[in-house]
Amino acid sequence: MSRRLVYAVGVATILALAACASGSSDGGSSDGGPADPGSDSPTTSAASEVSAESLEGNTYVSTAVTGRDLAADSAIELTFSDGQLTVVAGCNTIGSTYEIDDGTLSFTGEPRSTMMACSEDLTAQDQWLITWLTDGVGITASALGLSLSGDGVTIDVAQGGAPVESVLVGPVWTLASTSQDDEAVTVPPSVQAPTLEFAGDGGVAVFAGCNSGSTSATTTGDTITFMPVPLTEMACEEPAMALEATVAAVLDGDVAYVLDGNQLTLSKGTISLIYSGS
Repeated sequence: MSRRLVYAVGVATILALAACASGSSDGGSSDGGPADPGSDSPTTSAASEVSAESLEGNTYVSTAVTGRDLAADSAIELTFSDGQLTVVAGCNTIGSTYEIDDGTLSFTGEPRSTMMACSEDLTAQDQWLITWLTDGVGITASALGLSLSGDGVTIDVAQGGAPVESVLVGPVWTLASTSQDDEAVTVPPSVQAPTLEFAGDGGVAVFAGCNSGSTSATTTGDTITFMPVPLTEMACEEPAMALEATVAAVLDGDVAYVLDGNQLTLSKGTISLIYSGS
């Protein structure tokens, strides 16, 4: 047999073996077409896919942010309820209808926002989040909650507590007195009494005695967790400012609460705020 014939037979054998390999059970199609990318593809697997139904009624709080520095002492909270996505990042409350399509989370309506005056950093952060979520971000499930990524930024969020107890929603809670080290002090008659109003979506309207603001809160057991409460920056007389400082010190982070009829007591450390519902 000539060398040319041996070479031709060898090439034909190699091609035949390659054809068999492409039609084998290792993820390839039986007709020799391209392999199914599902098995080795780096795209989102079924296990990490997220649906709007799986998020309904849940609140998530940021645990890590890469690609962007958050404003000082701020965090990002996301609440999914009744087809609405509500976002609080230390300043205003932002919300819109939303959808999850092919692994992308995005606002679908015109985002609405409260109109509080906040620091430049917090205002810029709110504006960035509105654009970020309007453009759409990738969303996947993670070990602790969710991971959102887009435009070079990744935000990991963990599930927080449930929305505030329904019994807290509706009444205007008006501060009647404060207590520190078991010594009760009524609200001075010269000061407009601070108030709290809880909304069903987790939002909280706060009047602290001089300035006002809005935030969000969740409940876990006998604890209400308040996100930071950015207040307006009016100057008032000293009795009001002193009371406001006490209120602001309590309404920050994890706060123990006791509801007894129409009386709501919020406690942190040695300080308690006693509100009356109406």
